[in-house]
Amino acid sequence: MADDTDKKDDLDEVLEAQAKATGPTYSDFLKLDELLALQPGFEDNSDSLLFFVIHQSKELWMRVMYVEAINARDHLFKGDIHHALKTIARVRSIQQIMIESWSALSSLTPVDYLSFRDQLGTSSGFQSPGYRKLEFALGQKDKKYLVPHEKSPHHHQQLLDVLACLTSAPMGRIEVIA
Repeated sequence: MADDTDKKDDLDEVLEAQAKATGPTYSDFLKLDELLALQPGFEDNSDSLLFFVIHQSKELWMRVMYVEAINARDHLFKGDIHHALKTIARVRSIQQIMIESWSALSSLTPVDYLSFRDQLGTSSGFQSPGYRKLEFALGQKDKKYLVPHEKSPHHHQQLLDVLACLTSAPMGRIEVIA
């Protein structure tokens, strides 16, 4: 019984500390209002909401993997194998998360998918700037893969910059282009 009382006391302390805290909240720090507003109009179709959230989260994970791929490369060039392997292990863990997310998406039937497919227009995962940046960082340097991004001038330029940096940089630090 003492354990339950200790847990309640601990919880009360945490809640009291949170009530007295100043500065940004969790929601403020993570910009949750802006983040959750990125799926407008899908509240009435949970299938489309699932599809969009999974794909948006994959873009975020690919951003992390891109940065980590560059970091792992830098560690290797410095001869810091320990940190390179740690970074690569992190990328592997992220890949596992991404692979597992397909199981939730597989719950959509073809009819479920078709209920919102028209809203996607001509968009395709092949147009993913996150995937392309990661692909470039991992060794793909063929400019023909920039073609799907020509309709998004900002992403096209960003990918051109990444490719130029990766192909012209000396064997030292490569700038991470967000």
